[in-house]
Amino acid sequence: MTLYDRIRARREELNMSQEELAKRLGYKSRSTIAKIESGENDITQSKIVAFAKALGLKPSYLMGLKAAPAPPSLSPSKKKHT
Repeated sequence: MTLYDRIRARREELNMSQEELAKRLGYKSRSTIAKIESGENDITQSKIVAFAKALGLKPSYLMGLKAAPAPPSLSPSKKKHT
């Protein structure tokens, strides 16, 4: 599944029209959303973040990345001496 497929699938899951998503993102017409969902128009990283927010998702999901576990701390642990 591509970024564009994930956008369309989530929008449809939310019963949101292309026009409504366009308004949420500041686009003037739904045709821009249609072109993005079809892969005709590419989107920037900042727009991926905006799409994720408008669709209630994490940008990493839209990009097809899995959430990585937090890296271990690089600093030595500090113990309190009493």
